[in-house]
Amino acid sequence: MKRTLPKLVQACVLAAAALVLTGCSSEQKPPPSPTKQSTSISSKPGPGGSAAVFANQLAGPNPARIRVVQLDVYRLRIPLGAISRSDEFWKHVDEERVDVGTYDLLRKNGWRVGVAPTSEWNYFRDIIEAYPASSKPMVLSVGPTGADNILELPMKEKIAYENVFYFDDQNTLFGRTFERCDNIVNITLQQAPRKPGDARVAVCPVVRSMRARYEVTKNGQDREIRFVHPEKLYDLNMQVDVPMGQFLVIAPSPEVKWTTSLGATFLIDDDVAEQFEQVLLLVPRAAELEETIPAPAAKPVQPTATKK
Repeated sequence: MKRTLPKLVQACVLAAAALVLTGCSSEQKPPPSPTKQSTSISSKPGPGGSAAVFANQLAGPNPARIRVVQLDVYRLRIPLGAISRSDEFWKHVDEERVDVGTYDLLRKNGWRVGVAPTSEWNYFRDIIEAYPASSKPMVLSVGPTGADNILELPMKEKIAYENVFYFDDQNTLFGRTFERCDNIVNITLQQAPRKPGDARVAVCPVVRSMRARYEVTKNGQDREIRFVHPEKLYDLNMQVDVPMGQFLVIAPSPEVKWTTSLGATFLIDDDVAEQFEQVLLLVPRAAELEETIPAPAAKPVQPTATKK
């Protein structure tokens, strides 16, 4: 006797089998995912390829900012005694900011020096405007490399004959005679080491004279040879670290009454009908300059090998 399944169970089994057979024969594929934009660059070689265009866009000039220290040098030419004999002028200058030994040495040789804050600049600007014959400022600049910049500032030129007497730091008196000479002040500028923002200013008087030497040739004739001989008076130089916001002042001291002193020979100018004295204002300031640094050359992009 055969057992038969109920009709309802048989129908369910047949329906499930048909469904399985239908899914195997007509399997549905999942929908394609949305296409993403590729961020890679074509590796096509040559100047016209996308890689070359991208490299050219990168290989542009790169601007860089460089900090430099600049020095504005004002030379004032005013009537004799307006500064050297003025107590009011030196109330605006701090003479104790200069080394004591250097200050005393220069003072007795006819130079009076000090440092003034820029808050007092209006007073000095009035003096500059009162004597428009004064020259415009000359500028020195020095970058972060620390190399010195040098300015030769002529004080008196085409001197036929002069005697210069000065005391050294041992209080010994020296005297020299020069002919056909120029009196010059050498000024150097550099960034003060280990003092960010300070300018190191050095000043040295120089006498540049024309010397002649006579030689006898083989033919028995005399020949005159002329050459320029600059003599730097290092005994009377000075070096001062001037912070930003302050400036250095160099002016005649009362000792310029001695006509052969350093102050009289460098800072006093004899005009046709009047004598003038010269005052130097050395004003440091910081500035930033843009320098174009070329970018390194882009390396050519090699094509990517594809496996077959």
